Amino acid sequence: MDARLSPTELARERAVCADYLAGRSLDELARRHNVGRTKAREILIRRGAWRFQVGSRVEYPTNPPAYLAEAVIARALGLWHRVNVTPERARSLQAAKDHHYLLRFFASELFQFWCDLADLDSDAVIERNDIPLGPRMETREQRRALENSPQRVYHGISEGSR
Repeated sequence: MDARLSPTELARERAVCADYLAGRSLDELARRHNVGRTKAREILIRRGAWRFQVGSRVEYPTNPPAYLAEAVIARALGLWHRVNVTPERARSLQAAKDHHYLLRFFASELFQFWCDLADLDSDAVIERNDIPLGPRMETREQRRALENSPQRVYHGISEGSR
């Protein structure tokens, strides 16, 4: 199934499945990934992510750990893009904290674990999303806020100031 798809189409299908498993509706998937509602549903069915009723039970993906990992990565990348793309958020102190914690997550072994579980190349994910993992300068206010900040939890991803 995956051999006939280009890397771009494969990445789109995985992103559609991960967003669906993260709780997005078909309409949101169609808008977000620039595919029609029917095409989004076909992708979900083909990838085994479509949840449908069979009698009184619900069927789920054939490989739940991989789809869970893709959902975690999609959520972290969604937060990353929201923090870095929205102009008014980029200037706020909370955005600096979120930026810091997300950078720590993307540089951690936990991110590597989720990528391995989802069968993704972590370096390619970081490169594709322009995540700078090198040293960066912070203003004095940002450093002070990060030092005094409480622990934050991003949907099961716990990162605190240590």
